[in-house]
Amino acid sequence: IKEKYLLYLINIVIENNAILLITSKKYLDEFYFNIPDLESRFKNIYNFVLLDIDSSSKEQILLKLLTDKQINIDFRVLNYISEKISNNYEEIIHFIQKLDQEIQTNKIKKITISTVNKIIHQ
Repeated sequence: IKEKYLLYLINIVIENNAILLITSKKYLDEFYFNIPDLESRFKNIYNFVLLDIDSSSKEQILLKLLTDKQINIDFRVLNYISEKISNNYEEIIHFIQKLDQEIQTNKIKKITISTVNKIIHQ
């Protein structure tokens, strides 16, 4: 994303007293910007790391990660995954990566509970 558009977006959020959620695998201090105002805005953003989360948040994160990878899944299987995997954010991401790899490697069309169990027990 171009820096000027990101700055524009952040300014709109500030002006409207709104909330903007930015997720990243990197910490905020690992970002470097050419626009000084953008650098300044990022220094004033609340920053926190998700490690252990509640089950409702876990399901939402799972759904978001699956959608990002364009993986369609039955809600029954999604609930099963949510029950079986850890509440640790990094482990959730790792599970989705393994699931995606399994789908690509074995050309899986429909994710089943047995597929999930196979990945969990790897």
